[in-house]
Amino acid sequence: MWRFLIILFFLSGCGYHFAGTYDSLPQNIKNLYIEDVQNQTTEPGIDTEMERALSNELDLDKRIKLKGKNEAEGILSVSLTEYKTNAVAFNEKGTATRFRSLLCAQVELSNIEGKILRKRKLSVFEDYEAKSSSIEENEQKRKEALTKLTQDLAREIREFLFIGF
Repeated sequence: MWRFLIILFFLSGCGYHFAGTYDSLPQNIKNLYIEDVQNQTTEPGIDTEMERALSNELDLDKRIKLKGKNEAEGILSVSLTEYKTNAVAFNEKGTATRFRSLLCAQVELSNIEGKILRKRKLSVFEDYEAKSSSIEENEQKRKEALTKLTQDLAREIREFLFIGF
């Protein structure tokens, strides 16, 4: 009896899966249309950078194809709701030495009829050092952090589509 239970345990599995093999898009959505990303932040151009990162991320995934609205079974809507950068560490003189940038988005997956299948607020953050008193250098570091944020958020959106949590 014990052998049977042990064998049954191993055959039942534990829910573990290899990355890239989990396919849980609802209603057999294989073709996806991405609406223009909405920018509700004060950061100009962040929507364009997010669209580029999201297209690149989803183009790499062979489980879905990006199509025009008339060819898609699903519609992905992304609204960037918040972007901010705050100082999080200071030196003994009170000068900021480390910053944290945060990017938040409301993401919806709906079918072609407009029924919302999944909806979630996602957020990512990125820390960067302020190694210089140069405003230009620090602005460049902030922009690099912003690029990383859009890439990380695009990855989170892909996981939201396929894993759903």
